[in-house]
Amino acid sequence: MEKYKLTKTIRFKLKPKDISAIKRDVEALEQQKFDLVLFVYNLHNFIGKLKEYLFFQKEKDEFVIKDKLTIKKTWLKQYAKQEIAGLELNREQTLGNIKGVSARIERAVDDVNKIYVELAMEAKLNERAKKAKTEQLIKRLDTRNALPLLVSLIEQSSDKYETGNLSIQLKRLGKRLQTQLLSGIKKYLAEQSNGLPIAKASFNYYAINKKPVDYIDKIKQLQKDLEIKKNRRSERAL
Repeated sequence: MEKYKLTKTIRFKLKPKDISAIKRDVEALEQQKFDLVLFVYNLHNFIGKLKEYLFFQKEKDEFVIKDKLTIKKTWLKQYAKQEIAGLELNREQTLGNIKGVSARIERAVDDVNKIYVELAMEAKLNERAKKAKTEQLIKRLDTRNALPLLVSLIEQSSDKYETGNLSIQLKRLGKRLQTQLLSGIKKYLAEQSNGLPIAKASFNYYAINKKPVDYIDKIKQLQKDLEIKKNRRSERAL
């Protein structure tokens, strides 16, 4: 039975007016030197504020994740596919209502914190001694379920009980860390760099969930329906 597979493609058109802006970004990246000590300092600040944003102290030595945080569906689809399988989702979901997501976030926080501790130790060594290990740590930090997960979480979540501007501070820190991480990849993992992103796009719900159609069966069914209508008209004429 023949089926037709639908492919989903987005094309970008680079206009002359955009080229100068891209050149500026590229030049800024090339001029920016990766400072491991500064990066470790910013990562330390980010983790501290992140824990304040995500956790509350339940007992003296016990911190638990805030289950009243709301997270956008787009983040869940990207980073928690297994946890939301089969669930009906709203545009925003309360964290405590989806089993397993809190544990995934906690693992990411723990992993990034461990990388931070190792990077802090590496920052104290001389350049030759720390190069190999720093390469490995930078690579681990850039993996999908490490720093990118947490930075994206801050951008796509909200705390309705927040009284200050902690989330705004975190978004700024996250953006700064991502820029510095890109410089670190350029320095230590140049061959693995994905370059500088210049455009982003996403498919709407209809495009993502559209499924291949068996057109042969549809044609046969339409022919059958037309034949039935034709026979009914013939019976009425008689």
